[in-house]
Amino acid sequence: MKAAVIDAPGKLKVTELPDPQIHDKEVLVRVDSCGICGSDVKIYKGEWTIPFPRIMGHEFAGEVVEVGNQVTQFKPGDRVTVDPNEACGECEYCRDDRPHFCPNMIDHGILVDGGFAELAKAGEKAVYHLPENVSLVQGSFTELLSCCVQGINRAQIKLGERVAVFGGGPAGQLLHQLAGVAGAGTVTLLTRSHEKRELARKLGVREALNPQEVDLKDYAFDVVIDAAGSAQVVQDAMQCLTKRGRLIIFGQAPEGEHASIDLFNLLLNEVSIIPSFINPFTTAQAIRLLEERKIDVDSLVSHQITLDDVQQGFDLHMQKVSGTMKVVVKP
Repeated sequence: MKAAVIDAPGKLKVTELPDPQIHDKEVLVRVDSCGICGSDVKIYKGEWTIPFPRIMGHEFAGEVVEVGNQVTQFKPGDRVTVDPNEACGECEYCRDDRPHFCPNMIDHGILVDGGFAELAKAGEKAVYHLPENVSLVQGSFTELLSCCVQGINRAQIKLGERVAVFGGGPAGQLLHQLAGVAGAGTVTLLTRSHEKRELARKLGVREALNPQEVDLKDYAFDVVIDAAGSAQVVQDAMQCLTKRGRLIIFGQAPEGEHASIDLFNLLLNEVSIIPSFINPFTTAQAIRLLEERKIDVDSLVSHQITLDDVQQGFDLHMQKVSGTMKVVVKP
């Protein structure tokens, strides 16, 4: 099969590899669509350390081509998506409803090979059927959307609350939509990018602001979601949270980055800082949201490229080319 392999930060090549061989409880998928995620870009840039060499790509959907002899829920021809965060199901954390902390986690595209390839394999428990009205491109958003669902669940948004999302990338655009679905009274998106503010308005935010052009102390939000992964965003968010407000840490900051927080004000205002890590038990929720057309993911697809052009896809992100939102690789 053809695959894109990263040997070291900044060293990505497209090459021929043997087809994956599946075991009794595994499913082999012909990859139709695989999104380039911000995490992939961080790995490429060396900001997140993973074992090399690796076939990256964890946001993928496709068609089943082969199943192991103990697989019961899938057959060749099924349209599926994969939860790349495949927990063991047997450790202390998995048995205590905390599978996202599983020490035996198989992270497709990170710890094991992923979807920037013509074929990818996964355990049956990590594979999900896609409804007929959900395209395979839409299905490739399932992992990102399920992580965003987890963030919204962690935020515990109450009806009518004021929510702000910092960051206008794909995650931010999904999070502001989900906040509205969850019952927020108003949703505001903050990003320096004019294009991303315009997209957010198209997708329904009440207000889209440039944080550098407003005084954040003039605003009061019950919930602030950091979808950028930035120490500066965390510090800015503390200026505009109400008393007993909640700050959701969703975006992935580079390893080792620190934020400065006034602990006295944190105590005085009873602000909660709530991290949200990946997607425990939220994949099925994400698929239902796609099936019921509650969330628009089609408007986020800015580029569809071939596997041979995967380097171009990373360049679009790193060079911040105008109009780049979600780049989908089509092996």
